[in-house]
Formats: sequence, structure tokens, C-alpha cells
Amino acid sequence: MKKLNILFALAALTVVTGFLSCKRDMALKDPAVPASGNTAYISLIDVAPNLSTVLGIKADTFNVLFNNVKVTGYTVGTSPVMTFSGIYPLSGTNNGYAVIPAGDQTIKFARGVNTLDSLLLFTFNESLQANSYYTLLVTDSIKSGNDAARMFLKDNITPVDTGFYNMRFVNAVLNDTAGVDVWSKQNARNIFTNVKPGAVVDFAKFTSSWNTDTLFCRRAGTTVGLDTLLTQSFYSLRTYTLVYKGNAFSAVKTDTKRRHLIAYVNR
Repeated sequence: MKKLNILFALAALTVVTGFLSCKRDMALKDPAVPASGNTAYISLIDVAPNLSTVLGIKADTFNVLFNNVKVTGYTVGTSPVMTFSGIYPLSGTNNGYAVIPAGDQTIKFARGVNTLDSLLLFTFNESLQANSYYTLLVTDSIKSGNDAARMFLKDNITPVDTGFYNMRFVNAVLNDTAGVDVWSKQNARNIFTNVKPGAVVDFAKFTSSWNTDTLFCRRAGTTVGLDTLLTQSFYSLRTYTLVYKGNAFSAVKTDTKRRHLIAYVNR
């Protein structure tokens, strides 16, 4: 009996040793984003056609600083990254968000290049929760003290199943007076209805397809076209933001600040 116990113990030791040997050979993967209780995530997009007028100072290009640390990605000595229609990070880069510290933040728009705060355009304060995602859509209402009006948004993104994608809609054409519909050729229906200027429709789930979609932004309740987003692909498991932006009264294609429908990837 004693001999059997010894043999059993030796066999068990062999199994455990083999398991540990295999385990040691398995490389550990670093997380895509290091876990941190002090980390938040930000996406920036400039959709303010009249920012210079709103701030009372030339603001066609600027850097964004969080607690005096530049978030926008161009290095010192190069042109500032944020311009009208500018997105940072670029769609799909780092899942569409830049990593920043969580907690209380003083956010500055600065036009300086070599000395970043040589000309301060605007500043405001926010408190960011750890492990949370945010989007700052810089609009003509940036000076509002209300986050919803300012469009400093907390992005509550719910994962979707294979075969679906998330999308929200933002009507950032603030000098308009009436709502808009967004009609999808792929779905053969309005996917967003009567969205007023300044409104944000939260993320919703849509069926993805191998076919591209064409989206029509129309005056609410009519077939009057305002802009068209041609041959857009919306892929399974991704999350997008659709934005109607620019000057409501300009449809001239050569006008960079005309009314226009765009989509970008959040993650």
C-alpha cells in the first residue's frame, strides 16, 4: 500500500511538473491598453465653422492641452493639428481615442507652436472618470457652460454581436433652425428622424452588410436633400459617429465649411 502511495505521488508530481513546464513556455500578452485606475480616453473633432468669431480671435488652427500637456499629436515645431473637420486621433488609431489621465482637467485651446501656450484661445474645466471614453466635438457652442450644449460627450458604447455595428448621430449645424432626417439606402428607411440642431442621438445597433451604404441627409419630413454620404462601409462589430456639420446656408462644394455629412470610427 505504501509503495502504491509513493507511485501515485510520483505520478502526480510528474503531471504537475509537466503542466508548469508548458505554462512557462506560454508567452504572456500585454493588454492593448494598459489597465490603470488613472486613465481616461478622449476623441477630438473640430466641427465649428465660426470658431474664430465665437472666440473673438483667429482660431483656424490650434492645439489642445489637458492640464498643460498637449494631447494633439503633432510634435513641437510643426503646424497645430486641429483645424475645421480635423479629427484626433485619426479614425481607427488607438481605437479612435487618445489616452489621458483621469480626474480634474483644465482643457486649453492654444495657437502657439513652439511655445504652446503663447496664445491661449480658450479654456474650460472637466472631470474625467477613470476607464471612461469621451468625445469633444468642438462646435460654435464651445463656450457654453453645459456639457451637452458644448458637446463634451461621455461615450457609453455597448458591444454588439457579429453582424451588427453601433452608430450615433450628431447634428452640429448650429445655425440651422429645423431638424433633419438621415435616410439609408441599405435599410430603405430613415435611420435618424427629426434631429434638431445641437442634438445628439446616442449609439444604436444596426445590421452590417457586405454592401456599401449611401446616406441622405434631408430636411425633416421631406425629401429635400441637404447632403449625401456616398458608398460608406459600416463593418460588423465597429462603432461609428455620423455628424452633420458646417454652415447650414452653404452647399457649395468648394466651400470647406459648407453643410456636410461625415462619418468616423470610434472603435
